[in-house]
Formats: sequence, structure tokens, C-alpha cells
Amino acid sequence: MNLVAAASVALGEFRLDVELDIPRDETIAVLGPNGSGKTTLLRVLAGLRPLDAGRVVFGDAVFDDPQTGAFVAPEHRPIGVVFQDYALFPHLDATENVAFGLRAHGVRRGEARTTARSWLHRVGLGDHASARPAELSGGQQQRVALARALAPEPHILLLDEPLAALDASSRSAMRKELRTHLGSFAGVRLLVTHDPIDAHMLADRIVILEHGQICQTGTLSELAARPSSPYVAELAGTNLLTGRLEGSMFIAVSGVRIATAGIQAEGPGFLVIPPSSIALHRDRPSGSPRNTWNLTIVAINAYAGRVRVQLGGALELIAEITPSATADLALQPGQRVWAAVKAVEIHAQPL
Repeated sequence: MNLVAAASVALGEFRLDVELDIPRDETIAVLGPNGSGKTTLLRVLAGLRPLDAGRVVFGDAVFDDPQTGAFVAPEHRPIGVVFQDYALFPHLDATENVAFGLRAHGVRRGEARTTARSWLHRVGLGDHASARPAELSGGQQQRVALARALAPEPHILLLDEPLAALDASSRSAMRKELRTHLGSFAGVRLLVTHDPIDAHMLADRIVILEHGQICQTGTLSELAARPSSPYVAELAGTNLLTGRLEGSMFIAVSGVRIATAGIQAEGPGFLVIPPSSIALHRDRPSGSPRNTWNLTIVAINAYAGRVRVQLGGALELIAEITPSATADLALQPGQRVWAAVKAVEIHAQPL
């Protein structure tokens, strides 16, 4: 069953007007600048904000249709929600917080507590079942909130900036855990985030929301190749590569070895290479760059006073250079060029 929404909502001078069709077994990430309507969209889907016009339908069930008067209250929708601040009850321990979601669906207290403890074990918090939120770290609170959302076995999972409250050291580990939980969840999954790395690592498809409307959809590489706005160009322009870390060396999926700086790690990881850090040369450069690759120009697009050069071959990258550099190099699609990046310009992180 798909979650289908044609949502129109007015909030003062702001209007959300979007159409979405989210299939099962696919994680959709909604990204957009502040005030674009991301959280409003999530609240509409959860039933926390009724529509002014349109419909929200899940399979044959109509959640919201102002024209017919149909409206299913949030507690009766098969939806689990993880809020940005986790919205845990400070006076309840972890078990009671998770059990609350079950109790709201009519499960008896004893059974709810038993199921809650089982879920806490599943998210690695079995030893913290009696702890209150103030006694838990940000990552642990997130796992309690995720367990509470999943315990009633919803068909739809909505996550509002689930990693935003975590520090950098916790974020990487929790991103990996969250990806595992999302992969094992068989229903509809929608993630609201502002972080392109979270979107890249957790989502199958990205929806860009600006000024209350969807302006572009696709994978991060598809968005980067043809950005529809300055926001998309900046957001999706970052080169993200997945592979394996071996000390300070990163081995991409294609087998290309990339020297990094500032990290020593082993195991799965990813790289962030800013497009502006990639220098292009007609001949192989000499000197300080430790990373050089002979790649093919796939496309050249001028945007906002800069030129974005899409590169393909052993690596797929986006380089951003000036119009004058483009003219000096006489760049053309199909041309072979050397791309160079200093190790200090590359950010590596374990998965």
C-alpha cells in the first residue's frame, strides 16, 4: 500500500501545496531550507494538522478529506512518529515511555510493559529500562523514541530530524543504527532532515521542498547533476562516496584508493569532497595533491556565477570551478581531464 497525499494547508501567509506518492519499502527524505514546510508536511501526514484541501490516503483508507469530511485522528492512524526532540515524558522511565504508545492503541498495561521491555532490548537499551530521559544520553533517548514509535507495529514511520539533537560523535553511530532499523521496517518511511549526508545514507529517494512546494526529486547525484535552485545546488553539490576505511586511506566501491587526513579508522565509511576543492587540469598535475584521477567530463552546467562539471569514470564527482577556468581549459563534454584534491580537503567518517 502506498501513502498518497495531495496536501494543501494555509498557515498565515505561508501555504503548503504538495503531492506525494510514497510506496512501501522505500525511504523518502524530505529536505528543504527553514520555513519550507517540512515539519508542516509531517504533521499533516500524522494527523496533527488537518488539511484545508486535498486528500491523504493510505491504501483504501482515507485519512483526511475536507471535501467529504473524512478525518482519522492521529491515535487511530497506523503511524509511528519520532519527533526531533523525541518528546519523551520526563516523569516516566524508558519502559513506560515505550509502553505509552502501546497503551494509546488499547494494549493492556501488563502486556504493554512486556512488549516495551522487548523493544528496549532490540534497540540495545535493555539495561536502561528503568532510567528516566534525564538519565539517558541523546543517542539513548533517540532509541527510546524509535522503540516507542515501532512498538505498536505501525504501517507508516515518520521521522522529524531524528539525528539533529545528537553530537557529532554520536551521530555517526546512530545513523548506522537507524539505517538498520529502517531497513528492517517493511512499511512506508518518511524522513525529514536538513542534512544531505543523512539523506544520502538513509534514503532511497530525496524530495526537495521550497516555499511550500516540491521543486525537485531524485537521488543526491541526480539532484547534483541538474539542480533546480541555488538551495539544491548547494545542498546536493557535495560529493559523497561510500566505501571502506583502512587507516587514513579510503577505498571507494569502484576500488579507487583515496588519501585522507585527520582520521585513522577501519571498516565501512564515507567521504565528503566539496566540489570547490576539486581542481581540474588538462595534464596530470605535479606537486602537493595526493589524489589525482583521470576522468571524463559528462556534462557542464553554468549556475549562479559558477560552473559545475560532472565527471565520470572510476569516480563520479561534481567539480565547481569559475567560468574563466572553464574557458582557459577549453572544457567540453567527452573530454578527459585530471581531477586533483588535497587530502586535507577531504572529510572521512566511519559508517
